[in-house]
Amino acid sequence: MDDEDNSSLTLHDALDDKLRVHYFKGYLAAFAQAIKSEPF
Repeated sequence: MDDEDNSSLTLHDALDDKLRVHYFKGYLAAFAQAIKSEPF
């Protein structure tokens, strides 16, 4: 996931970080679910 120092990647390839996007989508979905289910 830490490819910012990899000079062999093109800018497009460096920005096309599906693994990181998938991780953060899952994290935010779980966070939203926790907020919805938390009794305040």
